[in-house]
Amino acid sequence: MTYGFLPVLALVIVVTGQGAARDVPDLDNLVAGPREAVEPLRDGVADPRAIEVPAALLQAVRDDPEANIQELVDFLVEGEDDEFVNARRIHDWIALNIAYNIDALTSFDRRDTSYQATLRAGKAACAGYSRLFIEMCRRADIHAVSVSGQSRGMDFRSAYAQFDDDSGHAWNAVELGGGWYLVDVTWDAGRVSNLEWSPRYRTDFLFLDPGVFVYSHQPSDPRWQLMAESLSASEFEDLPFLYPGFFDRGMDFEDGIRGTQSATNRTSLTLEIPAETELMTSLETVEGRTLEGRTLTRWSGDSVTVEVRFPESGEYNVALFARDPGEEYYGLVGLVGYSAKVLKKQDLFPVTTGSYVEHRSGLVRPVRWPPPGKKVPFEIRVPGAAKVAVVIGEDSPRWVRLKEKKPGVFSGRARIDRDVPVTLCARFEDGHGPWNVLVSFGEL
Repeated sequence: MTYGFLPVLALVIVVTGQGAARDVPDLDNLVAGPREAVEPLRDGVADPRAIEVPAALLQAVRDDPEANIQELVDFLVEGEDDEFVNARRIHDWIALNIAYNIDALTSFDRRDTSYQATLRAGKAACAGYSRLFIEMCRRADIHAVSVSGQSRGMDFRSAYAQFDDDSGHAWNAVELGGGWYLVDVTWDAGRVSNLEWSPRYRTDFLFLDPGVFVYSHQPSDPRWQLMAESLSASEFEDLPFLYPGFFDRGMDFEDGIRGTQSATNRTSLTLEIPAETELMTSLETVEGRTLEGRTLTRWSGDSVTVEVRFPESGEYNVALFARDPGEEYYGLVGLVGYSAKVLKKQDLFPVTTGSYVEHRSGLVRPVRWPPPGKKVPFEIRVPGAAKVAVVIGEDSPRWVRLKEKKPGVFSGRARIDRDVPVTLCARFEDGHGPWNVLVSFGEL
């Protein structure tokens, strides 16, 4: 089933800075701007101008925001007439210099969300980010407004959206070239998980296509969805929580996925993934705590099936992390929510490695720690492997080679000794390269 860009047209809050106010936009005639002008600006690399602000100017802005904010904006836009680039530079400076105010998140004390307070403190909640973006845009002669509504969880991770006053969120719409674009500087500045702030600049939510933005943001006024047919609150809740990286990579689910799935002891989901993309998965609590050994990926061509075993009844997220060639880290691209009713205790999966993911392997058996003292059947799919072996023990390991019964599929039996680690290893490069650990069954 294709999850893609929904067709594109909150209570809206319009906040202006000092000086002449801009006209309130005609909400019944909002037009989403064309994508051609903004896609090159969504490259994940901060504009150098946003990084090169002199330290003395930064300090002056902190000490007296009202007196020095215009000088900061002038520096950012100097020599640039393209309003798209200037809006991007303002986004970048805020994302790089303003931290999230954890105290505001936990106490919901957001009384002073002015741009002055944000600049003095160097931190803010979402409303502070939004107001600062508006003020800096205004001083660059760019029209921006603040949009309020709901987002997918206060910690930016939970697939279980909290649709009440406590989950209120604010972001921006900016008018460029006669069209409107959506921006969430807060989410592009970093991430909150387990009530800890981790700064991480990105452009995922800068000028994001409205048909993707709606997977994580629901404005109180649906006209700010900027979509041809706006989604209702219940339709929004029923969407899976997918990040821009999911769509940017051309990923998709094989079957329909809702906001929350019901499951019993175990479940599975299958995704279609481009050949160059690597995928790692984990099962998490709704608070973001990772549960080891609860997911297993099995690759088959350009599709991957994620097997899931739940530890006990409750609500969980299957977190999807993807990486493309040249990228150092795996980035979160989606959370699939489950409400599980566990009737029988589930064994842990063996641990798979980065090499397992890189080579798109698929463990067929065993999918739990093998019993000691018995001959255990092993089977694994490892495309491109020259040799695969079961390695039993650590100090004086015993190697049992598996046979390649058909291209890329290796199988055989091995007797497992008691209280020793067991791993599956593969050799590539015509059998002359190093052995790579694919799967670890730990100590039995």
